[in-house]
Amino acid sequence: MRTRESEEILEDLAEELSVPQIRYEQADRSYKSLGDWLHRDASSVRQHGPKVYA
Repeated sequence: MRTRESEEILEDLAEELSVPQIRYEQADRSYKSLGDWLHRDASSVRQHGPKVYA
C-alpha cells in the first residue's frame, strides 16, 4: 500500500541515488573506451563480440 510517507521516502531515495549528468557522461565515455579496447584487432575476446555500456 502506497502512502504519502512511503512516496516521500522513495522520492528522497531516488534523489539521493541520482547520478549528475556530467558523471554519467564521464562514465559513458569510459565504457565506450573500454568497448573500443575490447574490440581492437589484438584483443583475445574480440571474436565474442563483447558489449559494454553504461
